[in-house]
Amino acid sequence: MKKQYPAFIDNTAELFDSISISAGQRGIQIIIHPNDLLHIAKAELADLI
Repeated sequence: MKKQYPAFIDNTAELFDSISISAGQRGIQIIIHPNDLLHIAKAELADLI
């Protein structure tokens, strides 16, 4: 990606041992620890509605 856009993950993600996210292809999911996703995506936790 040429431009780095801010990424946010809902605060409730921290309540789970693992979460499932899209792997970018139809029908493929990745199961990952929320803290790992925050680090990899350079995201911040936020109170999303």
